[in-house]
Amino acid sequence: LLSLSSSSIVQVKGIESIQSNVFTLKDGQKITADTLIYCTGYDFRFPFLHESCKITVDNKFVMPLWKHLINIEHPTMSFIGLPVTVIPFPLFHIQ
Repeated sequence: LLSLSSSSIVQVKGIESIQSNVFTLKDGQKITADTLIYCTGYDFRFPFLHESCKITVDNKFVMPLWKHLINIEHPTMSFIGLPVTVIPFPLFHIQ
């Protein structure tokens, strides 16, 4: 990671295999790289919740929640660990 610039970074998905510095993608494309930065990302989805809970996800925000924690429509329902941009693990512990 001696020289990272936006022009030297290529974001790909679907890595099938890695041999030495050659990455084979699921579509068959082969890419040569010096460094791999593995990022999983995260999408909020709650398919197990009934629509009566009125939880929606918009632009990575779960709504309607008070303080990113308690469902405004159903105050006995809470979501621990959603605000990941604010020192997440100490915050999860406090919640």
